[in-house]
Amino acid sequence: MNEALEINQIPAYQQIASYFEDRIKSGKYKKNYRLPPEREIASKLSVSRETVSKALKLLAKRKLLTQKVGKGTFVSYDTKRLVVLRKIAMIGDAFIRGLRTDAPYFLHLLGGIQDFFSENLMAGVVCKNSGSQFMKDYIDQDLDGVIISSPSKEMYPFIKGLASAKIPYVIISGWNLKGKFNCIDVDNQKGTFEALEYLYDQGHRNIAYWGADRNFYFSQERFAGYKKFLKEKKLPLQENLVLETNLAMPRAEMLKEFEKLIFRKPEPTAVFCAGFYLSMYAIKFLHLLNRKIPDDISLLGFDDYQTFFENTIPAVSAVRQPEYDLGYQAAGMLLRQINGEALPEKQVFLKPELMIRNSCKKI
Repeated sequence: MNEALEINQIPAYQQIASYFEDRIKSGKYKKNYRLPPEREIASKLSVSRETVSKALKLLAKRKLLTQKVGKGTFVSYDTKRLVVLRKIAMIGDAFIRGLRTDAPYFLHLLGGIQDFFSENLMAGVVCKNSGSQFMKDYIDQDLDGVIISSPSKEMYPFIKGLASAKIPYVIISGWNLKGKFNCIDVDNQKGTFEALEYLYDQGHRNIAYWGADRNFYFSQERFAGYKKFLKEKKLPLQENLVLETNLAMPRAEMLKEFEKLIFRKPEPTAVFCAGFYLSMYAIKFLHLLNRKIPDDISLLGFDDYQTFFENTIPAVSAVRQPEYDLGYQAAGMLLRQINGEALPEKQVFLKPELMIRNSCKKI
């Protein structure tokens, strides 16, 4: 084991896990092969022992390795076992964007799905077409199930068709149509409410809301969380404190709209950005408008991109979504259906987490 490890934007422990997974599944490391000690691996790959330990634990979770206290780490994967590969269609903008961009939400979501697929001999096919066109192009290809991300209203008949045909499916993020469906999502209302409550506890009452237009289901839910917060705290809903933006809008026009929001009278003491890109734009726009965070205005966002927000000045507080768990659990829900388990047709919510940093001040 003398190959060098390339360190890039992918976390080092995931690179190491892939390094060993390739060698295990290719048969280079046979079943019961004992891996070198963690310190030796760390030295040869020029990383910390903690990073190696995290990678090996991940592979143990995937049932590729077995760790025996006092004896070492052994390969438990048998390349001779019978492989039954399940084919899964993956429909939705999130999957396509995850393959084309480095947006953290999509990368982490896909990471969770792909890890579950790897552990359970499943293969995902990202489909550009949906609805009736999907039925025509893919449904006759012996698929075992379908994962759908952020479906539009137009996909309602298609999803009902999947249910009627008893084709296993799971919806990720966003179902605002009537009916009961197998759906998993982050609790957007709860995440928004808790973020605003934190600002309230810091003394803020005049809190501006900047969100994406409500064509997106998550935007509807986050704005609903904002209204719920105002109602519970007995604060008025002020229309001039709310800005909803089409993300395709030219940046110069977006800046003008944001400037109106920030300099309205009385000026807001804090702004809540209901999305990762909006938080990034807010940081840039406030700098252009000569407004310091948090001295002149506090900033709190939804969608925490840890690598980015921890390294801004100041570090930005944000609501973190469990994107990886969202993908991993969605794939698990699908496999249970494939294996014949009847799931209760309901929406499963995962809890987001508020990450407190330095962008909000007490007033």
